[in-house]
Amino acid sequence: MENSRLNALTAASVRERHGRLLATSNNQTPTTMDYLVNSPLFSIQTITRDREIISKMRPLQCGLLAEMLLDRNDALETLPPIQAHADRRLFFNVTTPSSIFICGSQGSGKSHTLSCLLENCLAISDATVLPKPLSALLFYYDAFISDDGGSPCEAAYLASLSGVKVRVICAPTNLRTIQKTYQSLNVSVEPLQIDSHALNTKRVLDLMAVKPEEGSVPLYVHTVNRILREMRMSQQGTGTRFDYQTFKKEILAADLSPAQLAPLSQRLAMLESFMPQTGDRAKGKYGKSPTGTSWKNQPGLLTIVDLSCPCVSPETACSLFNICLI
Repeated sequence: MENSRLNALTAASVRERHGRLLATSNNQTPTTMDYLVNSPLFSIQTITRDREIISKMRPLQCGLLAEMLLDRNDALETLPPIQAHADRRLFFNVTTPSSIFICGSQGSGKSHTLSCLLENCLAISDATVLPKPLSALLFYYDAFISDDGGSPCEAAYLASLSGVKVRVICAPTNLRTIQKTYQSLNVSVEPLQIDSHALNTKRVLDLMAVKPEEGSVPLYVHTVNRILREMRMSQQGTGTRFDYQTFKKEILAADLSPAQLAPLSQRLAMLESFMPQTGDRAKGKYGKSPTGTSWKNQPGLLTIVDLSCPCVSPETACSLFNICLI
């Protein structure tokens, strides 16, 4: 039976049907120009060799990234050798979406490469062709930080470029230290504030470090899971969103012993430290209550979320980064 099915794949009629499924629109296959237009990097030879390629890249936005070396000791044997007199400039294609992984040993220039990519996207300068500057969001975490300060994110130095605005968002528990760390740079610093509507069941579990799949868990975790499950069932029926105040009320009303409630209260306090304060004491001079951090995009704006803090673990920082990304 299996052999007959395999033999049927070789039939002309089956091959014809499969050909129609694989056919591209207008019976066209991707051309060299298509690949080059969608390439994240291109050399100056690409422009000088075929002007038609550039005419297809609309709107053209790119920036000078690097210069190719004359002596390449790598595996790219198929590339022609670079002449000493040749134009060796390499550009980053800002127009086309891309994913870039930067790796290397310490001091090899990873941070500098990232800064160059960000400059290509944000700054109108001699190195860029950027009719419409983009905005950027950068996540940063440095475990080597103390109460006396730490190392600023190197991308913050882009604030020295004309037209680039940099703001740093940090953990509220480390606001003064981060302000001191970045005080010599032309940046604004503000605490990370998460609106309760940005929370959901999964994010609350992550922020409270609840991972049932890791085996043995504290007893209070079972109560948290039960409450979240019941709330989610109610949300599915009413179409409402996760409500943190309801969650906290249910937690406090649960029959938990003082030994169970103590670590849970500590987790809730950590979560609430990233949420806007409520009540009369939190209101401004115009009587308005504070809201969460604004994530509105602006051309040329670099937002650095620096969660370096002795009170924030790498796992908690990753969970907060995920919330900021949505």
